[in-house]
Amino acid sequence: MHYTIERLLNGDPDVVRHYQIARDKWRELFETQRDASVEEWAQWITDEQIAFFEHSCGGRWPGQEVMAWSGFGALYSTEAGFDTNRRLAEKLAEAFGRSMVSIEVKGHARSAAASYGVVEEEDA
Repeated sequence: MHYTIERLLNGDPDVVRHYQIARDKWRELFETQRDASVEEWAQWITDEQIAFFEHSCGGRWPGQEVMAWSGFGALYSTEAGFDTNRRLAEKLAEAFGRSMVSIEVKGHARSAAASYGVVEEEDA
């Protein structure tokens, strides 16, 4: 979250837009590929790291962070937690782990999954 926090503290107006763009991309996956296998999700994640998230969400390093955190954030609400999305969040964590994304994205995904309580801290 270092890139996000720094950008917010510096008043970067694009950071909110990048997270909203990413949220919409994740929601599209969750709606259209809800029943796809973990392996299919992992392939989608791999394909989209550079093709979409890094190009559309702030560049290489910020885009990697946005990619991971927005995926879990798109499934979560502070009022209801994951509510009916718990299984999707677990599937997302597993898909990130099986994907061929960069080690940095995997690290962000493990941190996000642990922060949201999808996995145990020691698993992250």
